[in-house]
Amino acid sequence: MSQLYHDESTSSTLLHRTRQGNRLAQEQIYEIYCPLVYQWSRGVGLGHDDALDNVQQVFIKLFSNIASYDQQQGRFRHWLWRMTKNFAIDQFRKRQRDDAFHREVAMDVRSMDEPASATSNRIPQAVARRAIEVLMDRYEGRTREIAIEVLVHGRPAAAVAQQFNVSLGAVYTNRSRALKLLRESLNELEFFPVPERSPSDTSS
Repeated sequence: MSQLYHDESTSSTLLHRTRQGNRLAQEQIYEIYCPLVYQWSRGVGLGHDDALDNVQQVFIKLFSNIASYDQQQGRFRHWLWRMTKNFAIDQFRKRQRDDAFHREVAMDVRSMDEPASATSNRIPQAVARRAIEVLMDRYEGRTREIAIEVLVHGRPAAAVAQQFNVSLGAVYTNRSRALKLLRESLNELEFFPVPERSPSDTSS
């Protein structure tokens, strides 16, 4: 298993800029993690509309309390999961007075274990893909797709170069650019594996 890399710099992170009130950084955090929160909301038993409401409540609270987030006390996704779970329980509690079913569901949700996507040291594939799409939106689509194939799906650089009809060097350049951007932006929120070195790196 690859080692994990963590950069202590916070000057350009989404978390740092969000704490400074940067609206774009807030939007990017929302766009990156919204699908995961929606998936969790559906997973605990909420219907589509209620899950969307749950997502909104989670991010309203997140941005209201972002200054209190402390990485030393738990992973960012763990924090998101707790909020997702608690707001879902609140929704079921509001209905438990009307029927026993929602009362039982609320009890079941309360006892749920954290999903692997909330506790894993590895950034989930869906989050990594979404982060590349959001953070690299100024690049052409093929550049993003190359980064996704190599970093998210773990495909060999040579195979990706052949698929997109580009040089091996172009694949490594895209991978390095994407990984640097992810590390700089999501530092304090995620950890990243050290990528395999390119042939040009190992020959020196």
